[in-house]
Amino acid sequence: MEVLAWNCRGMNNDRSVQALQTLIWQKKPSVVFLSETKIHDRSYLSALRLQLGLRNGEVVYSEGQSGGVALFWEDGLDIRFLSKSSNHIDVEVFIVDGSGIRWRLTGFYGYPAAADKYLFWALLRELADHSSLPWVIIGHFNMLRTGIKISENLSLLEYFTDFIKNKLVAL
Repeated sequence: MEVLAWNCRGMNNDRSVQALQTLIWQKKPSVVFLSETKIHDRSYLSALRLQLGLRNGEVVYSEGQSGGVALFWEDGLDIRFLSKSSNHIDVEVFIVDGSGIRWRLTGFYGYPAAADKYLFWALLRELADHSSLPWVIIGHFNMLRTGIKISENLSLLEYFTDFIKNKLVAL
């Protein structure tokens, strides 16, 4: 199964749509997560989803000309929604082929403002306890690896390392 995550920086132009169509044609993903769609027109994103050949979807529309996330998927997957906001869509994925494969997917669009970077980690920590399934986290996190302090004692990289050590288990 292929999963595609793309920070499209706006899906309201032909070049972005063509680039996404090419990626989908090449990779043939079962699930597509788009961040920073910059679209608040419901009919446009519905038509786009169908144009991409994906019959199912869930969208959090942009606020004006910023943000917006979308999750599209093909038939053969049973998706159970856990939560969504302007910065994420969190789901459980069940493959409907008799294999019994179940996993969790969270698509993120990180907070762009430096002062809000800690909100990403707060949300991720909150979501960590919502499901015990194997967890895939994708998207555009808007993070820097060094430099910015998000608390008096931790940089972004240190916060990430702490999260990995305390919340995730290698499979």
